[in-house]
Amino acid sequence: MLKKFFQPHVTIYRYDKFLVGFVPAMIAPWIGVLLFYLAKFSDMSLRDYFIMIFKPQIFSPIMSLGVVLNLFIFFLFISRNYYIAARAVIFASILYAIPIVWVKFFH
Repeated sequence: MLKKFFQPHVTIYRYDKFLVGFVPAMIAPWIGVLLFYLAKFSDMSLRDYFIMIFKPQIFSPIMSLGVVLNLFIFFLFISRNYYIAARAVIFASILYAIPIVWVKFFH
């Protein structure tokens, strides 16, 4: 099953590749977390902020807000017909969703 998922596909678009979607989708949530820091917690040091967000009661909501940025990347790729890159964004979002759900419901 994963062989089909990671197998290169024939496409007419130059940037319609798995890594083109996966890398920005893994970076964007952390950019969202940093933007949230700048908007709400700029009086706190960055080190203290990261210590705070890794507490279980705070980790899930803040990372969920960060993963929302993946929606913009996803719709950007869909609008340009980069379906393989959009699939990679969904895959990265699922990778982020697993620890978010685990911390929210089982920790």
